[in-house]
Amino acid sequence: MLAVVDHDRSVSFREIDAEVAALAGYLKHQGVRTGDRVIVHLRKSIQEVVAMLAVSRIGAVVVNVNTQWTLDQLGYVTEDCRASALIVVASPLMLLAALAIKLDSRGPVLYRQERVGLDNK
Repeated sequence: MLAVVDHDRSVSFREIDAEVAALAGYLKHQGVRTGDRVIVHLRKSIQEVVAMLAVSRIGAVVVNVNTQWTLDQLGYVTEDCRASALIVVASPLMLLAALAIKLDSRGPVLYRQERVGLDNK
């Protein structure tokens, strides 16, 4: 049974759960704790659903931001909410934005999730 359908793939509840568990484990390993704020800066997609569920699974707070925001807006929200992590798609431009924010803040955690479906296809 399908849980989420994206423009280029669809995933089952089992696949969503596995991806959520992997990201939740990674965030915990990086020191994200219950009550920490985690910025999710992803387009509407399976990745965004996974990120929001993983943050919730460990008891952290999802700060979902618009992907159209400028670097200044993203930096402001990162500082204002005292985010401990930032989840972005690792495109070159966003990686530069994340590094710029890291220089001015207490250092968000970066996570890059490979886009794979069932059986790594």
